[in-house]
Amino acid sequence: MKLHLVWIHNHTVNSAAALRWRDVSCEVREKLQRLLQDGHSPASALQMHQFDLQLEHSVNYFQFAGDRHHCPDKQWCYR
Repeated sequence: MKLHLVWIHNHTVNSAAALRWRDVSCEVREKLQRLLQDGHSPASALQMHQFDLQLEHSVNYFQFAGDRHHCPDKQWCYR
């Protein structure tokens, strides 16, 4: 018996809108946890992370900011 998988999605997977549903990376999760342990609120920890992204990826910042893998939304930070 052979199994043949065909990856067909009912939505676009290579668009900017699809990037906001990605899982948050382990590195970002650990960084935000450290900021929370240092006394930041979830909102200020996210702002610090966004500021660091701007410094690190100044030219392509908006590509990283729109990708949840690199920059989670505020609701995720409060969970």
